[in-house]
Amino acid sequence: MLERAGTGLSVESMIEAARRSANGESFQTVMRDEDFRAGIIATLQAGRPPLVSIELLLRIFESFSAVDAASLEKATRILRRLIEEGYMVAHEDDGWFCCRKLIKSEETMAECDSLHEILDGYHVSTGG
Repeated sequence: MLERAGTGLSVESMIEAARRSANGESFQTVMRDEDFRAGIIATLQAGRPPLVSIELLLRIFESFSAVDAASLEKATRILRRLIEEGYMVAHEDDGWFCCRKLIKSEETMAECDSLHEILDGYHVSTGG
């Protein structure tokens, strides 16, 4: 079942958590379901301002399953749209895609809403 972030998302709190973490990063899930997880990442690098990004892990194909033309077309449309929206896309070995986009902290909720609309538009189960 989809879980979606409410107004409790605070980029400033995430940056503070990144400062306290061993790897200089913090992650907060904003949407999830069986075939995807989306979240906001705050990353700190020495001598640079904090980076904020939105990340989508998306399973388009089941591992070792037969793929039909309709599934390939849907995957192509989703990935093309994400690339058009500025996401960097990488394929993982296990059938998942990692899609990441740098964003401004003040655009966080708007980007989450935009991603939700993209996933809904391609009938990826987002619950709403």
